[in-house]
Amino acid sequence: MLSLDPFSTWLGIEILECEIGRCKVGLTIKKDMLNSMGKAHGGISYSLADTAFGFAYEHIMHGWRDAGAEIIPFSPLADEAASQDADFIYLPGGYPELHLPALSAASVFQTSLRRAAERGCLIYGECGGYMVLGSAIYGADGTYWPMANLLRLTTSFAAPKRTLGYRFLDAATGPFAGQWTGHEYHVTQAIEETGIPLFSVTDSLGEDRGKAGLCAGSVYGSYMHLIAKTA
Repeated sequence: MLSLDPFSTWLGIEILECEIGRCKVGLTIKKDMLNSMGKAHGGISYSLADTAFGFAYEHIMHGWRDAGAEIIPFSPLADEAASQDADFIYLPGGYPELHLPALSAASVFQTSLRRAAERGCLIYGECGGYMVLGSAIYGADGTYWPMANLLRLTTSFAAPKRTLGYRFLDAATGPFAGQWTGHEYHVTQAIEETGIPLFSVTDSLGEDRGKAGLCAGSVYGSYMHLIAKTA
């Protein structure tokens, strides 16, 4: 992955330890990585976590742990199954476009999601995770890669278009019912997105941006990265 990521190369990220399902990396913080407060910019910090599904806000998971949740990591790239005892499966954002063949072929991982959905386990996919819950992803070269097929969603990298901004979100149902702040950043486009929408969305200027995401049974997802619940 590092060889395909110019930003990681510029950062000087080095692999310190690597095994199936786990990788430890490091970098040296330099002066030109700091903001006006002398702190490492958020983009620098999150770059250390990015994998196929590595873009998750740590404070969200801290909140889950503080509420008593046990978080059990697993690796879709290593074709590991999500725990069949889980009450909730969370697939955060990341860079699935760098791993489309592996994710499409990850039959153990995909089967575990389908079985979890069949027993009514709550599943939420965020941005890259949302895309993998859909029926397929088209790569940049137009190749069709089948995915978990839990949502009527097909996304594509074939005609990239950047979508970026802070969002105010309101969900009537699902594991994140209520009002939230979040942000949206993706270059893929949904070429099929059919079903019950998850969020009503306004942008940071209060402009209505319509609906976002999908719900199907106990499976939910959207392009939105959730930051904090406000109501």
